Amino acid sequence: MTEFHKKNWSQRMTSGMGDQAEGVYEEVYGDESERFGFNLPRFPIRNIPPILRYAPDYIHGTAPARFVEVQGFSTALKVKIEKIGGLFHWQTHLPVHLFFYSSLKDDYCEIELNDFLKLAGLKATLSSYDEGSKPYLRFTPGVLPWSSDGNK
Repeated sequence: MTEFHKKNWSQRMTSGMGDQAEGVYEEVYGDESERFGFNLPRFPIRNIPPILRYAPDYIHGTAPARFVEVQGFSTALKVKIEKIGGLFHWQTHLPVHLFFYSSLKDDYCEIELNDFLKLAGLKATLSSYDEGSKPYLRFTPGVLPWSSDGNK
């Protein structure tokens, strides 16, 4: 079976990309959040500007109000530099939090964008995807603040 990150876009789309992580987010915060960003649009997302492409997935309405970007992964977390840039635009309106779900650990963590960047400076490695040479930050799961560790 091909690893998720090695699948092409159409293979990723048919495998329910992001559905599991967003399902976990909705279990945790569903009553407090509404869908905000794109969810599998019918057109190629690359055709729109990165600021819109990387609109956060949810807006969390209860205090503290915030945008939330949700991302799932299995063995290593990879976050595109381009995505981080787009999320910084949204942070001018509300704080942006990142909600990560590890299918391997069956656990989640939430971290504020600025804290995520501090962590990246200490623990991430920089690499790029083969298909488009898009740079990303790579994290091992052990460096993230998991909910099972008492973080929420």
